[in-house]
Amino acid sequence: MTRKNSDELIPFLGPEHMPLNTKSDNKTTQETLHLISITGMKESIVDGLNTPLSKCAKQLKW
Repeated sequence: MTRKNSDELIPFLGPEHMPLNTKSDNKTTQETLHLISITGMKESIVDGLNTPLSKCAKQLKW
């Protein structure tokens, strides 16, 4: 199956059924798996995504 053909199937199958065909896809998946393997990282990312901008710091403290 070519990438073009698989892209056409995504709306029917959903992205979770998309095969990894490129180095970029594989690298992205590996990075995601690494991040969520760190204790508390997944929850921290979700908390950050759910934080309204009005509650975010105006300047970084690093």
